[in-house]
Amino acid sequence: MTRMVATSVAALALLGCDVFNDEVPETASRGVRGSSERRMAPDLSPKRPTDPPIPKGVAFVGPKGADAFGRPLSRPDSTVLLALLRAQRFADLDAAFEHVQAAFETDPSKEAWPEQAMKSFAVADPTLGPLLDAWVTAAPKSFGALASRGAWKTTMAWDKRGGKTADKTSREQFDVFAAGSAEAIEDYDGALRHRPKAVAVMTAKQHALRGIGAPKEELRRLYDQSLEVCPTCFAPRAAWVLDHAPRWGGSKAEMLKAAKFSPAEREANPALALVPAYVEFDACRSTWERDGKEAAIKPCKAAVSRGPVPRISCRFGDLLIRLDRYDDAMPHFEAGLKVDPQHRACVVGRHWVHKQREDFEAAAEDILLARRLDPLNLDIDKATRFILERLRYDAREAGKAGDDAKDRRLRALANAISPGAGDPQAKHGLSGSNLSALQRQVAKAPRDLALHRKLDQALAKEQRFAEIVKMWDAFLTEQPDHAEALLERAGARWHGGDKAGGRADAKRACSLGSKPACRVAKQMK
Repeated sequence: MTRMVATSVAALALLGCDVFNDEVPETASRGVRGSSERRMAPDLSPKRPTDPPIPKGVAFVGPKGADAFGRPLSRPDSTVLLALLRAQRFADLDAAFEHVQAAFETDPSKEAWPEQAMKSFAVADPTLGPLLDAWVTAAPKSFGALASRGAWKTTMAWDKRGGKTADKTSREQFDVFAAGSAEAIEDYDGALRHRPKAVAVMTAKQHALRGIGAPKEELRRLYDQSLEVCPTCFAPRAAWVLDHAPRWGGSKAEMLKAAKFSPAEREANPALALVPAYVEFDACRSTWERDGKEAAIKPCKAAVSRGPVPRISCRFGDLLIRLDRYDDAMPHFEAGLKVDPQHRACVVGRHWVHKQREDFEAAAEDILLARRLDPLNLDIDKATRFILERLRYDAREAGKAGDDAKDRRLRALANAISPGAGDPQAKHGLSGSNLSALQRQVAKAPRDLALHRKLDQALAKEQRFAEIVKMWDAFLTEQPDHAEALLERAGARWHGGDKAGGRADAKRACSLGSKPACRVAKQMK
């Protein structure tokens, strides 16, 4: 008898801020009607997820081909780039950045690829800092290393500043933010010295300069520099529109003027038709902040009506989820993910819809991807705990039904999300998939105490005390005076809520000569 006592940042959805990193909705506390988030295991505190397999060559995700605006449907795999950094495979990282930059310089429709590669490291994860420093040290002339560290420093600066408006932000926070942004800009400048045509780096620097209140003239010079390299690129124009938003001292009229382009430019890049969406997007955010969610529907809907821009589509999807309009939200998440299969806000938002629909395995796949993209995203911490609990429950049910393949699949998914979470029997030499086999062995050996104890331990780890009691009931039917079995059932009854039954079993085992049972009986008073 061994059990006498049962045991058991943040995302960048920033008010008033346009950051290099995409906005991720703050949805951690959002529940789903009809679901239960009761803890089913002693500890499911999410650990860092497993890394994906690292393939040979440059890894991409998404199908081949282009969308209606000429944008490629595939993109660099950020989870693999992060895994390469953690493995300190700097030469492979350099090769990946050189590949996507060369692809852009050959074909401007691939302009998002270098930006997406940079954004892989735009997460508020302090552990990336030393690794990025090591990459820069190993390859001091690598524009990819400097650009990636700049993206990380920009995100860390915003994280330290916090997401509150200026009147609610301390001088110290502003100072830390300014210092971090200055370091990021220094890295961007270094990257541009080594790769002068890196428009993605220019745009990142443009966002950083806007954040610290740089003069419009400085932003204009950088914008013009971007267009000299790529006259029809989308990202610099979108950044230029946001430079003129009211929150940055501009106006809607100035934004509309910045969003104009010629028919020839639109013909050269059909995606430019989406640039004016940022005017409505700014109105969407401002209305939401000022007047609330319902009032924001109209301007947000106007923004997405122009076509799918992941940042905008998934912001509207988040708004709809907050209004419990899950089915209406899903098409906007899907539209954003079609353009960018690893857009963090879209992945997190889609997870909420899957969860509300009780498609927990699909929700878990999204949680895994979201955590691989940003393992310290606190907005999905509670959601991750629930998903892990649900996977364990569904795996148990599959195992009891004899579906070992599903049992293994769900436990493997839980282990990928948080190593160890999917296989609580591991310390007993068991896996969830062979639990049903152990139950069958026990049924065939009704007098085997060791085998019963092994199953007891496995079920106790899952807190399935009612099943343990039934198992010992069957054992004691044939051996009613077995003191050790009575003691084991005493513990199962006690932890299952039957305190009187637990005490009775312990006292009976004591009367049969079990000294451990006598000690336990005293503790149960």
